Amino acid sequence: MEKYQEMNRFSLGENLGKMRNAIGRSILKLGKIYLTLSDGEYELRSQYEKERSLNEMLKGKINELKLRDNTEPNRANYDEGNNRDHLISNAAHELRAPLNRYLGLVALIQSTPLTESQRQITDLMLKVSNEGLCLIDDILCADSVVHESVDHKCINIGHFIKDHIGNFLAEQARSKRIQLHVEFDGQLEITTDVTLLKRVIDNVVSNAIKFSLPNTNVFIKVRGTEKSVFISVRDQGPGISNEDQLKMYNKFQRLSAKPTSGESSNGLGLAIVKRIVERLQGEISVQSTLGNGTEFVIQLNKKQFKSVRKSVQK
Repeated sequence: MEKYQEMNRFSLGENLGKMRNAIGRSILKLGKIYLTLSDGEYELRSQYEKERSLNEMLKGKINELKLRDNTEPNRANYDEGNNRDHLISNAAHELRAPLNRYLGLVALIQSTPLTESQRQITDLMLKVSNEGLCLIDDILCADSVVHESVDHKCINIGHFIKDHIGNFLAEQARSKRIQLHVEFDGQLEITTDVTLLKRVIDNVVSNAIKFSLPNTNVFIKVRGTEKSVFISVRDQGPGISNEDQLKMYNKFQRLSAKPTSGESSNGLGLAIVKRIVERLQGEISVQSTLGNGTEFVIQLNKKQFKSVRKSVQK
């Protein structure tokens, strides 16, 4: 078993090394493309395809590791899974820097005169690179959230959620002609970590938009009791099967339902939400049947931390 685990780690390290080298070569080529942009349309298209392949390679290695996790004995599975998580986390850190440099070079190219075809290709290059960075951020968040310190603050949660959705999620909904409905009691206050709460709202509401068909509705409702606050996010999407509900909080778990407009999905969103809600001393539940939409309900204690001086966020 130890020999098998060592072979797996060597194989993963070798593949990640190839990915880093490939990204490095891509950056050098992109610099050359900038210098010879007048006849670089073919090179741009080729570069976009290579960048997309790198993203797919990373996702493929993640899926391969998850499949192995499901087939090994429990104890070995646990130990090896921790080693893999550590390797993936380290690789994510190392891949972030070259991807950011890649994005900078693409932005530099876009600041020069381009044909319409070249502009479309560089837009696609930015899109796949940003998807890669989002995947890296999610990997790091899923692994680090349980260890991060909690920076608690008292906020008016209804106004906070409404403002955050309006500023950061409304455009995503408008692009799919999805109507967002936010309803809340204006007097609800809660002591919580604002950054972590934003991550929860981003993932749950973004998922509701992502898996809903155009011209439907997403309902966000915030209500409270004497001790708790309940955040409900309900969509009119395809619903989640009972089988998928049993595994939807696993890392890298893709469910049967697919995004309705070709959006990317790495299977980390709900795993992150689950870990953050637990970190905030709360609970998350789901009610869903196939064909009848999904409702996630997040319950948080109004005062998660006792020794806190109130400072209401406006």
